[in-house]
Amino acid sequence: MKEYTEFPIVVTGDGSRSPLLRLREIAARCMIQPDLVSHFVRFGLVDPIEWTENPEEWRFESQTVLLIQKIIRLQSDLEINYAGIGVILELLDRIETLEKRIRDLEQLLG
Repeated sequence: MKEYTEFPIVVTGDGSRSPLLRLREIAARCMIQPDLVSHFVRFGLVDPIEWTENPEEWRFESQTVLLIQKIIRLQSDLEINYAGIGVILELLDRIETLEKRIRDLEQLLG
């Protein structure tokens, strides 16, 4: 059984967005190596909110954990390459946006 390490959440900013996590915190929560998170950033699948040349200083939104878990499932379960994963993530985001617009319009129509 893999050992799970708890990391404190780094809170930055004015509280208008979710707490930010460091690279190692994201990796630990996803049970992967930090290098794999850096790999996802290089492929454009994950974007740090705060970016510097030093990956150890990157900060990510807490929702990035869910995104990385989705990426890992797509790659390991369906054996989709990273380019394909990027397309799928864009399509899923588009579907979510359209579904929200439908819900909003349904509320307006009563």
